[in-house]
Amino acid sequence: MRGATSPPSSGPRAVLKDWGFFALGSLAGIAEGLLGLSLIADQLSGLEFAEWVVLSAATVVVGAASQWGLKTGYMQMVVDLPGLARQRQSLRAGMVFLGATGLAAGTLVALVLFALSFLGQWQSLQVLWLLPFSMALGNLQMLLVTDLRIRRRLHWLTWMSTARVPASAALLFALAAAGLEGLFLVMLVGTLMSALMLALLWWAVRPGRLALLTRALRWDFLPPALTLGTPIMLGLVTKYAADAVVHMGIRWLGSPELAGDWGRVARMLEPFNSLFFIGLMLAWAPNAILMAGERTRQEALHLQRVAHRFLGVCMAGIPLAVLSAWLMQSLLTGLNTTEALGTWVLLGATCRMAAFSALSMANYGMVVIRQYGLSLKLYLVELALTLSLFLTALVHGQEQLAMVLVGAVPWLIVGACVWRSQRLAYTWSE
Repeated sequence: MRGATSPPSSGPRAVLKDWGFFALGSLAGIAEGLLGLSLIADQLSGLEFAEWVVLSAATVVVGAASQWGLKTGYMQMVVDLPGLARQRQSLRAGMVFLGATGLAAGTLVALVLFALSFLGQWQSLQVLWLLPFSMALGNLQMLLVTDLRIRRRLHWLTWMSTARVPASAALLFALAAAGLEGLFLVMLVGTLMSALMLALLWWAVRPGRLALLTRALRWDFLPPALTLGTPIMLGLVTKYAADAVVHMGIRWLGSPELAGDWGRVARMLEPFNSLFFIGLMLAWAPNAILMAGERTRQEALHLQRVAHRFLGVCMAGIPLAVLSAWLMQSLLTGLNTTEALGTWVLLGATCRMAAFSALSMANYGMVVIRQYGLSLKLYLVELALTLSLFLTALVHGQEQLAMVLVGAVPWLIVGACVWRSQRLAYTWSE
């Protein structure tokens, strides 16, 4: 972005600053999640923990498809086409589109899981009624947060996330006192808090009226933004699909012990994942686009150096994540894993989470040339390896080997992405 909409210059310090804002903003969600987990951990069986993870994975895959890459499409059009950030009509058109697709996506996931329940393959039924509303709210929040990120107003996210903690705690205790429990309690509170956050974001961004048939919406913004975002969406869906294969494979092909360990470990790692890996990934993306700038030789090589530095930071999070999980296990009851599989599951899940964040730094070459088709190809390779190797290991009862593959396969993709990005960056700069 240049001219009137140009943000402050980007670089390592800008990434760290934005990461700090995202980390601070995530603290409220972490506190909210830990409070909910402490209330229901003793109420859930190992299978219910596993279904919690499967439900999250299913909503992420279908939710990513419903967003159609509009987050990156909107962000990059604002950077490459000066002045677009001030055109609220584009933002409003995107919100109408994403609200509708999110509602449809949540309905689809709910219907599939309802069908599985009739076959005796799904137990958590009450939560399915919340999915359409939850996914629509999530889509709308995503675009408003993207707008704040573009305008470098991340402090708003920190304030709003902090403000929601007392409201969330009050809701949790009030609904628990009213007799609600288990996964439905936590997801209902999450949906209600998403509605509150949407209202706060609307107030902060001030997108204006959503009059569908007037000039308040710029519908011609959507086709180019969706075209730009389509390969990114396909890549994300493929990546998330590989994760969903892992979660669902463990739920339906693994032993009850493995399913329980996996569900509990996922919940233990979630706070650190939000604070460290996801925060780093969210801070990196817009700054990487800005660092590429006009994509000169100097800027391309600078982006490469910074990407390698933050890849190291991401890898350093792996032992820290393991330590945080052990700490949570010692503080909260109901999270104990088995001796035979617990450590393998913890290491596999941690390495996988770190690799997901690392991929956003490893694809700096694609950022330089503004082409993301290669990312999609690499994600397809990961999905193929997961389907062939991981599921084969589970079918043959090699659960420890399956956990090794869970953690190792994504890092093979990171390595391939770094190698290809380096070639792309040098080719562009020659």
